[in-house]
Amino acid sequence: MSSNEKHRSRRAIYLGLTFLAVALVAVATVVMYHPFNQLTGQQKREAYIIVQDMVGRTVNLSSNVQRVVTTLPDTLRLVVMLNATDLVVGVTSYVDMGYANKMEDVLAHPELLNSSIARVGAGGEIDVEKIAEIKPDVVFLYAPYSYLADQIEQRAKVPVVCISAGNSPQEFYKGLRLVAKILGREAQAENVIAYFQAKIQDATNRIPKNQSAPRVYLADWAYRYGVGWTTSTYWPLEVAGGTNVAKEAGLNTTYLR
Repeated sequence: MSSNEKHRSRRAIYLGLTFLAVALVAVATVVMYHPFNQLTGQQKREAYIIVQDMVGRTVNLSSNVQRVVTTLPDTLRLVVMLNATDLVVGVTSYVDMGYANKMEDVLAHPELLNSSIARVGAGGEIDVEKIAEIKPDVVFLYAPYSYLADQIEQRAKVPVVCISAGNSPQEFYKGLRLVAKILGREAQAENVIAYFQAKIQDATNRIPKNQSAPRVYLADWAYRYGVGWTTSTYWPLEVAGGTNVAKEAGLNTTYLR
């Protein structure tokens, strides 16, 4: 190898090492100056919380949630119960599909219909692009659609927590307490739970003894496509001493026409 070739070879190696060093410095700088990495251990614990959602997923999110998206009335209802409607920046598109006048949450809080609050789809058809656009701190996804959770997190870059209203008072309390922990509304959650427990106790005390439970059909339970639907899962009916005929028939589907 000639001296010129050796010189060019050494020069190429030096240039390669220089570029590598610059790249490593750039990566180190990004990592070093990421906001999370600038926090002390105590500050990290205060700035972020880790929760396990109702399908067993571990979710890391801000301890100061200010922007909330809910994907169905079931999850919105819990936020409303916690007096946290001021945090809502996205709601189910059902509100624009002729259902708003049948949704008790919207009837109580008509400000949820404001055009400033985004519509993010409904059920299994979630508008991930809209969620990414409005940049919420958390998305409360109805648990039966948990298969969408990771996809939403990856594409919208926001934490997703799967929530269920539950098929029993205990599961309802669990869901409410989880949402309350995330929103910092624990005291309000306990007030709501105490109210429910008192109502349940009152209903239980008034159930006639030694009498067959009345068989009940929940008419027009759901409001879809102008057709009255019912449900086979509604624990307040059972707490009140009734028998749900849809459940009695052994039908496992949540909503039935």
